[in-house]
Amino acid sequence: MKKEKLFVQFFLSTMIMLLATTGASAQVTIGSGKVPESFSVLELISEQKRGFRLPQMNSAERDAMQATFENRATTEAMGLMIYNTDTSCAEIWTGTEWICTGDGDNTNPNSNAETFWLPSFSLPWSTVTNDPATEIETVDLFTDIYQPAFGATMHSAPTYFTSAGADFPVVVPGHEPNTTVATDFYYVITKYDPEIIEIQSLTETGVLTYKKLVPVPPYNAFIKILLVRKI
Repeated sequence: MKKEKLFVQFFLSTMIMLLATTGASAQVTIGSGKVPESFSVLELISEQKRGFRLPQMNSAERDAMQATFENRATTEAMGLMIYNTDTSCAEIWTGTEWICTGDGDNTNPNSNAETFWLPSFSLPWSTVTNDPATEIETVDLFTDIYQPAFGATMHSAPTYFTSAGADFPVVVPGHEPNTTVATDFYYVITKYDPEIIEIQSLTETGVLTYKKLVPVPPYNAFIKILLVRKI
């Protein structure tokens, strides 16, 4: 009985010490006895022999996990990292979407081209009259601008020239030129003259609607549009 009592006391004392040590030391080094730097909560030491392996899962498995975030998606879940075996990319959850931290699937020579500018083009500009309906114009940035410049119709046309090793047109990895669709990109207007046009809307398929504020735009008016390839 006495031995059992002593064992219980020893066990409780050990647990209290462990809990106290854990609470006092919020910093940990794994793989070495090195004291963590003051700014590190966790340090991994491998002596240049091993790497850090993120949890591996495909997109379907990732999305199934995401469904468990519920109301914690924009709080506790933010910053979560996984390695997506479908996209060959380490991904971070931002609170609203998964962002690839690198180039992802680089089997396509243009997979590093995450963003590119649309070429120069003229915005549709019919004559402005007293009828307010004539002040509004639309342009399909994908169908009217991207496809003639980069799409399948250019692939066989002898109207472009490239340097050695260049692949043209620019395509989304996994999409041939004739299967690239408008929703493969984000559309970003980075600069325009608000005294010339008033942006009404820009849809996820790249349809830009704008209001003309002058009868005829000046020759030096321009708009800059960036296409961002979705991962």
